[in-house]
Amino acid sequence: MPMRKVEWTPSVTEGEARTGCLSIVRVDEQGNHIDRIKKIDTPCFFLGSRAGAPPNFTVDIWNEFKKKCNAVQIEAETISQFGRGIHDFIAVGEKQNNFRPRGKPEATGEERLTETAIYLSFRDPLNYNSICNVDGLAVSNDAFSFVVRQRGKMKLTTHQGVKLLKDLDGDLIESISMDVPYHVTSKKMRRSVDVSIHILDKILESNTGNVLGVIQGGSDERSRTVSAKETAKRNVCGFVLGSFGLGEDLSQQSQMIRWILPHIPAEKVRFIPGIGTPLQILEAVSLGCDVFNSDYPHLIGEYGQAIIFSTDASVDRPYKINLRDRKFQLDQEPILKGCTCYGCQNHTRAYVCHLLATHEMLANVLLSVHNCWHYLEFFREMRESIGRGGFNRFKETFLERYYSKAEE
Repeated sequence: MPMRKVEWTPSVTEGEARTGCLSIVRVDEQGNHIDRIKKIDTPCFFLGSRAGAPPNFTVDIWNEFKKKCNAVQIEAETISQFGRGIHDFIAVGEKQNNFRPRGKPEATGEERLTETAIYLSFRDPLNYNSICNVDGLAVSNDAFSFVVRQRGKMKLTTHQGVKLLKDLDGDLIESISMDVPYHVTSKKMRRSVDVSIHILDKILESNTGNVLGVIQGGSDERSRTVSAKETAKRNVCGFVLGSFGLGEDLSQQSQMIRWILPHIPAEKVRFIPGIGTPLQILEAVSLGCDVFNSDYPHLIGEYGQAIIFSTDASVDRPYKINLRDRKFQLDQEPILKGCTCYGCQNHTRAYVCHLLATHEMLANVLLSVHNCWHYLEFFREMRESIGRGGFNRFKETFLERYYSKAEE
């Protein structure tokens, strides 16, 4: 029976910053390649989801987004009761017939490479502070986790977690681990490493080829180093840098990344969920990180704001605009002139300002769509800058223009 395997192929490097291609391939039981079914250019931003779909996205809008980002992160517990696998649940990928126009044939060849890759995790991708945690239990075969979510804690034994991940059949599987905030005791940081390695070993007993090992250890250098070295010994397809975005500042994030990266192989992909502002992302990319996920574009939209920053030094634009401001109530311009997202192509700033003033939920829909679209454009421009050897200048220009302006 064919199995999935994840590979990352480097393309261009500039200093530690790098571009590459993350591929989902099918292999036989002997590990021989059958074909490549999905590909994603890195650095990239995975869109998060609620109940199997990015919030505020209809099917037609999501199909437009797939041209820019054909990957989505799913909280595993969301579809734990469905029973037929993740691709059937959200009707994407090889089993997209539910959303396929009548008469359109099944996707084949290069067309399949643009279909959606599913990244499974036990943390809520749109509420990262609802961390995956393990309450003070001894590491054993019977250990259980408390996965903390918006809907409260979910008790999950190691055996249940392993079975759930296998049944869901995602393209990329993030191992269950113990996240710790930046300001906790060294003892808890060390424990996060022990628990995370133990659970990873259990997951690898039944899942191989597409499991991402999570590196924990909080703000303790020794614990981070041990976690990185031990995780690198396992048969994982890549690495998730865990416990970021939980109380540390930009310089502390950079320091923790520097502790980790020398101890993991450069030929495997590096995920870092939990950080999302452009400043954080530019710093992490400059250090060698590849894949990001956070609720940042959606959160900005919930505040009634649209991000409109420009990476072109010749274009003078603010970082973001607050469309709750009454100065926009007669503004007939799109949210961002030249933007090709659904909101900018069909509605004006005045209309969004009206929606916000009347508390219409369509305002959040249009702002989420625009902010996510603009953010994915930011990643495309970043990849292009690395490809032409201009990433350092790209980063410097952005910081010079917006570091003091952006209220992040």
